Amino acid sequence: MKKIYLSLVFLIFFFAYSIEVKACSPYGTPFVATQSISGGNLNIVWTSTTAWACDYWIKMEIVCNSQPFTGTPNYTSVSISKPSTANMNYPSWSIPLSAFCPGVTYKFRAKECANGSSTSCSGWSTTYTFTAPGTPPTLTASASPAVICPSQTSTLTSTYTGGCGSPTYSWSPGGQTTPNITVSPSVTTTYTVTIQDGCAGSLSTSVTVTIPPPPVAGTASATPNPICSGETTTLSLVGYQGNIQWQSGPSSTGPWTNIPGATTTPYTTAALVNSTTAPISVCFRAELTGCGPTVYSNAICVTINPIPTVTVPSNVTVCHGDNIAASNFTSPVTGTAFDWTNDNTAIGLGASGTGNIAAFTATNTTTNPITATIIVTPTANGCAGPTSSYTITVHALPTPDFTFLNVCFGTTTSFTDQ
Repeated sequence: MKKIYLSLVFLIFFFAYSIEVKACSPYGTPFVATQSISGGNLNIVWTSTTAWACDYWIKMEIVCNSQPFTGTPNYTSVSISKPSTANMNYPSWSIPLSAFCPGVTYKFRAKECANGSSTSCSGWSTTYTFTAPGTPPTLTASASPAVICPSQTSTLTSTYTGGCGSPTYSWSPGGQTTPNITVSPSVTTTYTVTIQDGCAGSLSTSVTVTIPPPPVAGTASATPNPICSGETTTLSLVGYQGNIQWQSGPSSTGPWTNIPGATTTPYTTAALVNSTTAPISVCFRAELTGCGPTVYSNAICVTINPIPTVTVPSNVTVCHGDNIAASNFTSPVTGTAFDWTNDNTAIGLGASGTGNIAAFTATNTTTNPITATIIVTPTANGCAGPTSSYTITVHALPTPDFTFLNVCFGTTTSFTDQ
């Protein structure tokens, strides 16, 4: 009887245990019902799909998106007690993101386990991703100086911001492993720095150190040329190599003076002034420097013509029918031409003309004085000067008005101007 009793107890225990295990399996694969980031947390609601009533937990693995899953969960949710076979959502799960790298993308997956077990679990879910809030890591590089001559050195500086920890550096060419390096290339070379930084993965950027060729003088020109006093000209250089410095001088042989800030082509000069009454010249050339002897372009001389002025006659007043003498215009600038306009042709003079005004007969057919303004514009070597003017006033002839009286022969009478 004792043996039968013990066997019966064992069978009852085994049967009960078998029922408990069977009640929590087979397992369904969980999936994400909702996912969001707010308040510095990753908020996830998982849905249980297991078709058995039991107590379950979600075990989740989060890794860098650039790295493989390890198969070991690193987060465990609160449990749910599932009363039926229908799908059921877990409570919203908030995972603080303060320990994650800002701006870096992570991936995660989960499996559902029963009764806190790490082995009685479903398969892994679909892979999901999220990006931690913040600015992604950046990598920049600079060279100082960026242009050197052979045998000179340049310092290359890399700047890494953000990131997840202590990155490793690798420069190519060269193989250096520090953030900043010193180089001395013999030809123009582009250097690439690559960093490896955990979840941030790999970032690369490049910087170029330039070795310029020896200076070449090139050919200089100036447009326009000639110019009028107060105008500018644009200096251009073609076929050159090196750094430009424009220079000016009084003649094609100098002496030469650097023009401050004149280091580009094309370059527009400041206003060039000629305060004399004859054309003058100012000359320019380009100085070229670089990795080699300094050379100079050809000299180009720009003619600056003076601005002419004009002297006109004094104002004229005449009567109808009078002869008006010729109007002669003069200028201190040799070769000045004159253009004139007349705003009142009723005085007997045309509306416009060139050169001096010949003598003419004044006219006024009205009963009141009339006035014309003559405006004269001087031009020399294509440069127009300021205008000058004078007036011509023509009076009308008086008309007598008589009242006849009866007087005797030999009697004297008087006329008066009313």
